[in-house]
Amino acid sequence: MSQKQTNKTLHQREKMLVVARKLFATKGYEATTTRKINEGAHTSDGLLYYYFPGGKKELLDAILSEARDKRTAAIHAFTFAPVTDLAGTQSEIMRFFKFVWATLIETENYQVFNITIQEKTLLTDEQTDWLHQLNLLILEQLTGFLNTQRPCLQTTADVIPIMAQNLVANLQATIFTNLVMLDRLHLPDEKWEELNQRISFILHKN
Repeated sequence: MSQKQTNKTLHQREKMLVVARKLFATKGYEATTTRKINEGAHTSDGLLYYYFPGGKKELLDAILSEARDKRTAAIHAFTFAPVTDLAGTQSEIMRFFKFVWATLIETENYQVFNITIQEKTLLTDEQTDWLHQLNLLILEQLTGFLNTQRPCLQTTADVIPIMAQNLVANLQATIFTNLVMLDRLHLPDEKWEELNQRISFILHKN
């Protein structure tokens, strides 16, 4: 297969994923037919089954898998800036939390979030456990950063995991209340300030 043909194949497959993801998120899995996906992607039914022999279910699995991989890569790619004082440490944690929020509300991720909530009965435990796995990844990144900041935090190694867990718990609460309960994609400045104050409290009490 030539490079041009390969690019065309990838483009057609991606179009189907994009259209299916939007339809699954807005119309629901059961209400979305392969015909509607083909119409949105301007492709034939035969082509859909060529790329996704399992039809809608394989499309759904691919959507969830690719979104998981992209979220994981994004969090892994975040780099904390080198800081040497408590104020800088707090600022970097806040920057990281804002990055996590921005990642979650990206169109693709938010659509997948809605699919996960709406179609929970169709999904495996692994597919519905993405938020827990994301929290573990955030915890890992944050713990690594806090360990580099021990001198300015004036704490011991055994305290760092507890501190990281408390910080992530506050981020979880913010996400759950605003994104899950209130369906709010834009977090008001006062909510960020509340989170920032809780970060400050956790850093200073240790």
